[in-house]
Amino acid sequence: MTPDQPDAEPNWDLLPDDPEGFFGLGEGYGRKDLKRKYGALVRRFKPERSPEKFKRIRAAYEEIDGWLRYGAREERSPAGAGAWRPLRDEPGPSSPSAGIVSVADTLKGLAGRPPEDLAGAYDELAASGTKSPEHYVTLAFLADLVASDQRGFHNWLLEGIQAHPGSTALDDLFREYCRAGVPDSLVRGVIRSAASVLSAGRFFPATEPLWDRLLNLCEFGEFKATLAECESHLRERSIFVTAVFSLHILKAAFFKADRAWLDERLAFLEKHHEEIPHFMEADHLFLDLLRAYRRRRGSFVNGTPLQREIDQVIRTYCEEGPRESDKRFMQLQLRIAGDEGELLSTFDNTRKSWGFLLGPYTWVAGDLEDRLGEPRQSLRRGRLVNMVQELARKIERRTDRASLGVLWNFTLMAIPISIYAIATFGPYALLKLAIGAESPFWYSYDLFLFFGSVIGGLFISKWIMRRYVGRIGVPRVSGWFARRFYRKRWRRDALAFMRRTRIAADELASLMSSIRDKEIATADWVALFVSADPALALFSIAQRFTD
Repeated sequence: MTPDQPDAEPNWDLLPDDPEGFFGLGEGYGRKDLKRKYGALVRRFKPERSPEKFKRIRAAYEEIDGWLRYGAREERSPAGAGAWRPLRDEPGPSSPSAGIVSVADTLKGLAGRPPEDLAGAYDELAASGTKSPEHYVTLAFLADLVASDQRGFHNWLLEGIQAHPGSTALDDLFREYCRAGVPDSLVRGVIRSAASVLSAGRFFPATEPLWDRLLNLCEFGEFKATLAECESHLRERSIFVTAVFSLHILKAAFFKADRAWLDERLAFLEKHHEEIPHFMEADHLFLDLLRAYRRRRGSFVNGTPLQREIDQVIRTYCEEGPRESDKRFMQLQLRIAGDEGELLSTFDNTRKSWGFLLGPYTWVAGDLEDRLGEPRQSLRRGRLVNMVQELARKIERRTDRASLGVLWNFTLMAIPISIYAIATFGPYALLKLAIGAESPFWYSYDLFLFFGSVIGGLFISKWIMRRYVGRIGVPRVSGWFARRFYRKRWRRDALAFMRRTRIAADELASLMSSIRDKEIATADWVALFVSADPALALFSIAQRFTD
């Protein structure tokens, strides 16, 4: 498969040696490019239809993603038989095993031999003095076949890495073993053994998949204790590598970890923010969004079934792989797009701020979109502008004709009239009472006081309107009416318009607020409520992933 031939059959022969060539990645590619190439292949080779091919694609993706995050894209030894050529500058053991020319040849020669012969070959090679990387790999494979051995596959690999720190082939095999070959019962043991041998720069990239599994295999307290123990044993601590690992593991542990541990890890990232690669700053932002969500999550998940499903999608994204999280996310989009009633009733409280939810949820949608490619497009902007203006006029006409709309307009007219009347006749009546009808001055000044009150009331009422009522009273009164209209009518009008045009909620709000026609007074209110409505935001996202 090449970038200009996306439907061509992938070159499976490039795996596992050349995953970058397999994905067709060019010079200077980034994580977003990798996600899109990966998404294009996963859409063709779905796990339920092509499980083995999907596993190979996923393994290649994880390997390159690890290179990008940990900065480990140095020259690597090729995997396969050619990687195990005997080292010319290292003498082999003085035993019959000295004739090994490759691991594959050795294992092939031992195939079909009785168990006692395998044990003898294993004991002979284990007792030899100087061992090459090929010998350690042979011992690792034989250890799995010899029942009496207690050292195990991973211990021989780690011993080989310690003896030959420059052997990238041993590193590759150990990473591959950590990714797919460790039984559940050995996960914690392999991690602890690796911590005593590897530096932080090699330990975290290699064992990252095991930490993900350990989170699901034990209580968080045991996970936390194991991590603290391993970090205390590591040699050559690296702030950069620890920060990259923390960004990954915090996401996976966010809903399981205790608050003190989360705060400690997040404080570490804040302290060493400059060590975080620029292309992972977005991952750091996502953790901040998760922190805000977790603070208010308790009341949210105790709400409606749809709220619990949204929470589960966010949690699955953090804790599971793309296969499960993408499946659950797409099911939720179909549910949201197909049941407007449930969506609007779930988020009926338009006064409440839902930013704590929309932040992480939008992130999950964006990540999937990066892997799927370009989102579906709505209509052209020029045509949308005209359609939005027509929608605004329709809303304005329906509002004016409604009984509540008539009351709204009457109230807005009555407010300045009432203030003028009070400002005019209030002082006049008070002066009349103060002077008194029996005063000899009353009849001579009555006409003067009346016209003075009329003129003075005009200025006083204008000042009151500008200073207080216009800034506070009228917006509150209009907001009261507008909110009720939005919940009863405008909201469904906006949703129907979004379904017909596939316009996003934020774009609809932007176009509404840009209308300058004074005869369409409701446009600004519609824009305000649409931009803050979580139901329309969720519906916008659902439209991008459904027909």
